[in-house]
Order: sequence, then structure tokens, then C-alpha cells
Amino acid sequence: MALDKVLFSKYKSVGIIADDRDSAELIFRDKVKFAFDNLPEWLSNTFQVKTDRKGELVFENNHCSIAVDTSFR
Repeated sequence: MALDKVLFSKYKSVGIIADDRDSAELIFRDKVKFAFDNLPEWLSNTFQVKTDRKGELVFENNHCSIAVDTSFR
């Protein structure tokens, strides 16, 4: 649901908080990144990824981002 929120909105930032670093990496890799990487090609081509780094995706076309970490202070 969080990935859908940032893909189909504008100017949204979503943060998913995990209880430890290993869990954060696992959630990002197996839930967020896996889902994004497996979108149908016709849909994934509509999103320009500005930043794709460990734990974070930022989309240039709609100015949205999604991140998984242990804190967002």
C-alpha cells in the first residue's frame, strides 16, 4: 500500500519504520524494491527513478519517495 501511495500521488513521502537495521533492509528489498522491480513494463516505464539506494526510492516525475529505516527523526 505504501508503494502504491507514492507511485500514484504527488509530493508524498512515506517512511516505514522497522525494529532493527536487518529488518529494514529485508523489508525494503523483499517488499518495496521487489514490488517496484516487478511492475508490468508498461507501468514501470512511467516512473523516473531519481534515487535508488539502500533503503530508499525517490521518483522524479511525481516528487515522491519511500524509505525503510529504523527512525525518521
